[in-house]
Amino acid sequence: MSLEIKPAQEAKIAALAASTGRDKTEILEQVIDSYFEDLDGVRKTLDRRYDDFKGGHIQSLTPEESRDHLDRRKREFLKQRHEP
Repeated sequence: MSLEIKPAQEAKIAALAASTGRDKTEILEQVIDSYFEDLDGVRKTLDRRYDDFKGGHIQSLTPEESRDHLDRRKREFLKQRHEP
């Protein structure tokens, strides 16, 4: 299999290889493996959340309720970040 890599991406890979002393192929293999691990994790999370929703374990929110919930969590998060 072959893979065409854009010059900007190749430069990033080369810089990482140089700074870590690792081979560019090794870096690309790790990136690809990491991508599939992340994708698998997201898929499992989505499947669990869907099952929870269908099973009635979580409730659906209207767009307004969802926005309000996110705004409230954002305010709480920002408040915690700025507390000494």
